[in-house]
Amino acid sequence: MTRQWNARKITNDLFFKVAPGLKQQIAQLRADKAKHDATMTAKRERADTSAAEIRRRWYLPEKEGGFPISVKRTYIRSALHAVIVYPAGKGIKRFGPDLLDPIWRTD
Repeated sequence: MTRQWNARKITNDLFFKVAPGLKQQIAQLRADKAKHDATMTAKRERADTSAAEIRRRWYLPEKEGGFPISVKRTYIRSALHAVIVYPAGKGIKRFGPDLLDPIWRTD
């Protein structure tokens, strides 16, 4: 569209009316692509990686061969359906992992 606008094949009014919407669509498509790429990377790595290797790479920094956050999110999405977080109570109570109830995927 920018090329057409630069070549004066579309009006200024049309270009400036449509461009913001296209910019939002492009951002959404890029986000969708990143999510898809992370899913495909996780799927490939899951097929080639043992649970012990996933555990090892989970805690490594990315520059040392650890998983990027997008791959970690994909692993979590594929393993959990939901997580119920129970209230810690009134006053100054510390949060504890026993207040989390993971709902594992079975499919």
